[in-house]
Amino acid sequence: MLGLQQWLFVILAFVTASPSMGAEALEQAVEQRLQSIRADPNELRAFFHDMPKGGDLGLKFLAADYAENLIEVAASKDLCFNPDTRTLSQPPCGAPALPLKHLKREPDLYRSLVRAWSLFDFDGNCHALRAHIQGIPKMIRQINPDHATLLTNLRKRAARENLTYLEIAVGWPNARRLAHSFQHSWKNMEEAWKALPNKEFQTQCREMNGFLTQCLKRSNEQLNKSDIAENSRVEVRFLCVIPRNLVIHEFWAEAALAFAVAAENPKVVGVSLAGSEEDVLSFSGFDQQMKILAFLALRFPAVRRSYNAGELVAGRVPPDHLGTHIRQTFELAKAQRIGDGADISYATDMHDLLADLADNRVAVEVALTGDQKLLGLAGSAHPLPLYHRNRVPVVLITREPGIYRTDLTDQYVQAATRYPRLKYTDFKTMARNSLEYSFMEGKSLWEDGDYRTRTRQCVDTNSQTFRAYLKKNQRAIVQWRLEQAFFDFESRQQQRFQNTDQ
Repeated sequence: MLGLQQWLFVILAFVTASPSMGAEALEQAVEQRLQSIRADPNELRAFFHDMPKGGDLGLKFLAADYAENLIEVAASKDLCFNPDTRTLSQPPCGAPALPLKHLKREPDLYRSLVRAWSLFDFDGNCHALRAHIQGIPKMIRQINPDHATLLTNLRKRAARENLTYLEIAVGWPNARRLAHSFQHSWKNMEEAWKALPNKEFQTQCREMNGFLTQCLKRSNEQLNKSDIAENSRVEVRFLCVIPRNLVIHEFWAEAALAFAVAAENPKVVGVSLAGSEEDVLSFSGFDQQMKILAFLALRFPAVRRSYNAGELVAGRVPPDHLGTHIRQTFELAKAQRIGDGADISYATDMHDLLADLADNRVAVEVALTGDQKLLGLAGSAHPLPLYHRNRVPVVLITREPGIYRTDLTDQYVQAATRYPRLKYTDFKTMARNSLEYSFMEGKSLWEDGDYRTRTRQCVDTNSQTFRAYLKKNQRAIVQWRLEQAFFDFESRQQQRFQNTDQ
């Protein structure tokens, strides 16, 4: 159901100029503006900060906020910090631990905790970096933060960056309590499937659904009290995370719970597969994991699927695993979005695979900062231009912005700096892709993936048919909001270009 603010926006859409009016002329002017500032990092940052960017997909909840903000949360709970182990504990604080709220008096210790919870000043090889990243969510869980407040902060930050949608990946640490129930039966998935509706499984499913529903409800309440009304226009949906670095019966339990929760909760729009593919449990059990995901996809056909695959480079895993995970994840596990896809060039049938992804409209999520830090991939070595040339939909994402100390604006700046052949319309397409290939409910505003033609109900934006279509389709509402924002942005950029050209 649409809120009052959403209906006000819909009504406004009918009385304002259509974004299609003079669209090509505006885009050409903005392209000229972009080219004129491409060598200026400050202007480029300002340009992409102001540009509407649609959504950030697959944002990891406990890795999304900056360490400094999390320290404030922990300090408000009077937690203690042990500088020797960099761990937190409950009060009273016995030596060498000290109250976290006193840490601001000790700048060196404060910075050491920021380094512990992020990649700030990180100095180490890729293996150490990956191990460091994997340990950060465990440390953050020690805070036991209020997830609703964290979500509210993320939505406020998204609004400041001109985003309209967040798709947040959330894990459920209690899921492994289910694993003992499937230690043997998972080998026969039909048998394991019959064993699913046990009491513990139903309890876990109910608890996770309740947690996510309450988290979003309380965040909405906090935003309604906020003096920044625009924040409520950042739509939020969740993905249930399936960790891949598990023994196989634990993986079955996690995957089954994730699919079941996504099938029941309308705000949980899909499942995601996360974790390092070079972990021994990940690459040694990869085939079995794909079979489990394929089995569950058949049992829960309405649940959408976004799986990380191909986040690898030579030397990290045995050669027979390079260039194979993307196709298996797409064909066997039925992924509808691929996260990363960095090792596409190792596929023996690379061009056929690219064509299959393009023809099936399987989007690839690209996190440029993460790929550079984790894999050493940047510039011409990164496959982003390869995907773009071969018509594979690309979505720029941050995934773990708090850990990497980045934001979505920076991903666009990096792409514009590294790949000068990308035009403004390419970046506009990437922003549109983030909504078109999101798992948000409802039908699209667009007839096809090239964004040239709106669906027939949306051609006349002053019609009752259009109003009725938006009422039924939340995706179309958010997409139309993006088009309005593009029109405003391009008009401003055109004016700036004209002013500087005089």
